[in-house]
Amino acid sequence: MCWKYGSKSITISHMKESLGYKWPDNIKEVPLLQKVEKNTCTFKDGSTVDVDTIVLCTGYLHYFPFMAKELKLVTTNRFVPFSLYKGVVFVDNPKLFYLGMQDQFYTFTMFDAQAWYVRDIILDRIRVPDRDTRVADVEVRISREDSESKRSVRFCNQADYIKELMADTHYPQFDVDATKDLFFQWEKHKVDNIMGFRDHSYKSAMTGTVSPLPPVLWKDNFDDSFASFVGK
Repeated sequence: MCWKYGSKSITISHMKESLGYKWPDNIKEVPLLQKVEKNTCTFKDGSTVDVDTIVLCTGYLHYFPFMAKELKLVTTNRFVPFSLYKGVVFVDNPKLFYLGMQDQFYTFTMFDAQAWYVRDIILDRIRVPDRDTRVADVEVRISREDSESKRSVRFCNQADYIKELMADTHYPQFDVDATKDLFFQWEKHKVDNIMGFRDHSYKSAMTGTVSPLPPVLWKDNFDDSFASFVGK
């Protein structure tokens, strides 16, 4: 958005790894920001840049100050959170549930499937195993995530996780793989043109309806009204 609205130059500082997109000439990526002195930013690779504005993208923090220490989830922002059996049951207390703690691709689809799973535990339709089994489940999922960093694999892993919850709960069936395919299309469009991926249309995994193409390219559209996006 800064690029779209006319920033002369943009520096993106990453904590772990480069985003790797084909940025316009006035956008560059550098390692983690180390210090700021007046207008000068210094990064981990020793490079510096003078800036007018700093935008902090801080990510997510799991923070539960209202809960007793022994009940607090402590995890980094990842696709398999620590200490949650099947991604929802607190390992040390199987009567405590956390929903939506994962880094996410599928968002509300996943939240809904998790809610069904927790509901069925509460209704005694699903039996939660002993602690050792719960810990083993978490360790296997974490190991799987840590062994593979490709986003495409993570799309698939989270899709498989949702299908697993659906199978355990008789969740109303819909085509999770169709949604996964949309992610692959979306990711390819971002790799091809990070400033143009919003200019594509996609087919709904629920209805099969193909959305209309935006009437104006994203980079040229400065009207935030609904009509400007649907051409009415």
